Amino acid sequence: MNIAIITARAGSKSIKNKNVYPVHGKPMIAYPIEAAKAARRIAKVYVSTDGLEIARVAEEMGCEIIWRPEELAGDHVNHGEVIKHAVEQADSPGLQNVVILLGNTVMIDAELIDEALRLLE
Repeated sequence: MNIAIITARAGSKSIKNKNVYPVHGKPMIAYPIEAAKAARRIAKVYVSTDGLEIARVAEEMGCEIIWRPEELAGDHVNHGEVIKHAVEQADSPGLQNVVILLGNTVMIDAELIDEALRLLE
């Protein structure tokens, strides 16, 4: 089983609430969620976050939420530790591959995800 984990924290120094900032009429995080959900090789989509608004959008779009503990929220956090936590929390028996996407990446599509997994497999 392949899964996608989208990392999206609430506290951004550059643009407040950037992951839910509307881009062409939908929250920015909707783009990587839609791409992951449309990818044929992805079985489940998770969002790792510490933000209520991010979680609301992600849940409405059919994602499972992985809540970050306080020590993994904020500017000082190592992204690798966030990913490690999310993979450990993902309930995915038979896990083979994990695709990591950023919540503020709008230039991703299902075909690219599927092709990357095809090459990996």
